[in-house]
Amino acid sequence: LALLQTMIERRLLRSEFERNGISASDEMVERYIAGVLEDSKQSRADLDKALAAAGLGWDKYFERMREEVQRMTLV
Repeated sequence: LALLQTMIERRLLRSEFERNGISASDEMVERYIAGVLEDSKQSRADLDKALAAAGLGWDKYFERMREEVQRMTLV
């Protein structure tokens, strides 16, 4: 049920992003990730290890962070 709810929420958010013309360039996402790493005092290697442990690839993580940047823009 939680997975279905998450999928629905993400689909609704994408629809809102499109409707409002909100996008996030790769550069914006990279800056956001760099800020998150800096704030948490982690390196890219630390992040890669955490992603691997969670079974999440870099591309999927990057797209989730893109959605986060877009969500902040929407709000």
